[in-house]
Amino acid sequence: MSGETHDEPERSSRGAVWVWLCWLGAALFLYFLSTGPVAMMAGKKAAGRGGPVWSVVAVVYRPVRWAYEETPLRKPLGVYWHLWAPEWYDSEGNPRPKYK
Repeated sequence: MSGETHDEPERSSRGAVWVWLCWLGAALFLYFLSTGPVAMMAGKKAAGRGGPVWSVVAVVYRPVRWAYEETPLRKPLGVYWHLWAPEWYDSEGNPRPKYK
């Protein structure tokens, strides 16, 4: 208690905003990356389309489907999905015709 004050650097809220934005970006990046395994599981019998789990999955990934259909992300997403599910997407990123 000598009466001296310690000068600490002031914390900027700008730094916290950047950290928050980086975490948000990482979460979105992982969300988009998780669509590859989901595309692969869509062709499997256990988690196939029309099952009870698939309705929940379809709702969760609806924004990614919209991004694929309506934005310039169509080709990168389609090519990425081709790596996971080549039976569903060709090497150009376009959906393959459904099997009969």
